[in-house]
Amino acid sequence: IVSHRPCRAPWPMSGFQVGYRVRVLRGRRFSDFKERDEGVILDINEECRNCTVVFDGRPEKIQVALKHLRVIGQSTNGGNGADAGARSQKVVAKQIAEEMRLVDLPAVQALDSELQGLRNALQSAQKKLTSYEARDEKQAQEILQLTRELSSVKEEELQADLAVARAEAASQEMMAQVALHRQELAEEQRLTAFLRQQLEDVPQQEAKILKELELLRSEYQALAAKDSSQAWKSEAAACETLSAEMA
Repeated sequence: IVSHRPCRAPWPMSGFQVGYRVRVLRGRRFSDFKERDEGVILDINEECRNCTVVFDGRPEKIQVALKHLRVIGQSTNGGNGADAGARSQKVVAKQIAEEMRLVDLPAVQALDSELQGLRNALQSAQKKLTSYEARDEKQAQEILQLTRELSSVKEEELQADLAVARAEAASQEMMAQVALHRQELAEEQRLTAFLRQQLEDVPQQEAKILKELELLRSEYQALAAKDSSQAWKSEAAACETLSAEMA
């Protein structure tokens, strides 16, 4: 991010050099940087009193006023002339290495972030799987318990139905026995009535029998008398016959 602003009069650099590490002063807070952000100076504009900084963890180049920064890592190389060229080459090499690191850092961070996201997703999936397994196990236990209770209820219902069927069978058998007893009682009552009728008819039959006996006895006596008379006549005839023969 490069901004173009009108430059002011020269201002002492206070030890700022290309390749130095700097930190944003306290109380500074802007859209592109804030207090305690650290980075490396890539370029210095002495006339405008600003420099180009690449902050740690961000690949973009940001122009920052020198008044917002302070040096936290000074170069150990001193002197001018030939040393300045060597220092400049080292600074350029360090700058290139830093830029390469900063260029690769977002990709590495993106991969790390993606890897962390995958790890988090895997952990979440494992937690969900564990939760599902626990819930499935709980549901299986509940279904098993319900199945047992249903089986127990069905068994009780079957036993109740069996008891009712047995009671109905016993009731029907009892009703059949009662009907049979009633039939036997009715038969006994008819027989009793018949015997009573017969007993009521006994005197009349006895009188009739006695009367018939008297008639038979009279007939027998009459026959006996008749037979006796005929026998006497026969004997008389026989005696007369014998007398005549004897004479």
